[in-house]
Amino acid sequence: MRRTIRTRKLDWLAGTRSHSLEILINQTIEFAPIILLLGPNSPVVAIKALIDAVWGMWIHSNIDVKSGKLQYVINGPEMHQRHHANDRAVFYANYSTKFAIWDWLFGTAYLPGRKKPAEFGLYYDYPKDYFLQHLFAVKKLDEQQLMRKYSWFRVYYFSRLRVTNWISARLGLRKIDGLVPKEGQPGTPVKERPVVESVEN
Repeated sequence: MRRTIRTRKLDWLAGTRSHSLEILINQTIEFAPIILLLGPNSPVVAIKALIDAVWGMWIHSNIDVKSGKLQYVINGPEMHQRHHANDRAVFYANYSTKFAIWDWLFGTAYLPGRKKPAEFGLYYDYPKDYFLQHLFAVKKLDEQQLMRKYSWFRVYYFSRLRVTNWISARLGLRKIDGLVPKEGQPGTPVKERPVVESVEN
């Protein structure tokens, strides 16, 4: 049985998590015309970057807000939150970030009259590793299967936790266990499992 990755809330930090290829494509498309027309030193570049950052935080905020008819033109949390919901009705909806009008024009808008989604996250298993998440966008893979099949991957998988906890200890932060498979899961070499304290996400 596959586990489901879900979270109870969506917060403003979610806007910072993007696939690097998405960032490269989006920012090139958005910034290239500004730089070509106005030059790299134009204050418009900094203003647009600031608007992007603030807007990303706004639409991912864990707040229950209603923008009324403005939501047909400008995107807000009540519409974009649905894009991250674990709800089959919105798996392919609400792609817009700043201008909701694109979703309405292309038929991908979804804005029911009820409260914000009860559950966020993915309905399928998804890698926890940063680099595997990038690869997962083009090729579906399973961390547990990789751990069973390749010893080098087990070494990599557990060494990143050790490095993260070493850095956390130097900064006075708590250790994390989010990268370690639970006891009894396939591919879990018990003797290699570091002792960590549990931190609730």
